[in-house]
Amino acid sequence: MSKSSLETAAAMLRSKVGAVRRQSIGKVDPVWARRFALATGETDLIYFDPELAVSIGWRDSPLPPLMLSSTRTWDDGPTNEGLAEDGTPLNDVGFPTGSSLRSLGGGQSLNWIEDVLIGDEISTTSKVVGVSEKSANSGDILMVEIERRFYGTNGQLLLTCNEKRLLR
Repeated sequence: MSKSSLETAAAMLRSKVGAVRRQSIGKVDPVWARRFALATGETDLIYFDPELAVSIGWRDSPLPPLMLSSTRTWDDGPTNEGLAEDGTPLNDVGFPTGSSLRSLGGGQSLNWIEDVLIGDEISTTSKVVGVSEKSANSGDILMVEIERRFYGTNGQLLLTCNEKRLLR
C-alpha cells in the first residue's frame, strides 16, 4: 500500500471521528447464541440450558462473553461485493470506504457493566475515537480506535468494547 493511499484513508477516517452509528440488534436468537457458544468452546451448561441458568440465579441463559463484541453485522450481511478482500464488511465502522486496505484486529478491551441475556432487547452504538499512523518493520499501518457500546431493554449500558484495528 502506498503512503498516499494510507494518508487518504487516514484523512477519511479522521473525518468520521466522533460520528455515532446506532443499530438495533433486538433479541439474539437462542439458537445463534448456542451455536456461538459451541464454536468458541464454551462448555458451561448455562449457555445451553435456560432452566439450569434460571435455577442458579440467572433470569435466562447469558449470551456467550464475546458474542456481541465479535459480531460485525447483525443483519443478513453483505454480498461478496460488500466485502473487502479479507472478508471485512466495507460498511463496518472504522473501515475506509473504497480502499483496498487489509484489516487486522489489534485487540479489544471489554468492560461488562451488566449481564447480557438471551431475551434482552439489545442496541448498539459505535464510533471511531482515534486514528494514527504508525511505522513498523514491515511497512506503514493505520491504527484505528473504535468504541462500541451495547445497551439493554431499558436503555441501560451493558457492555463497552474498545478495540483497535490495524489497516495496511
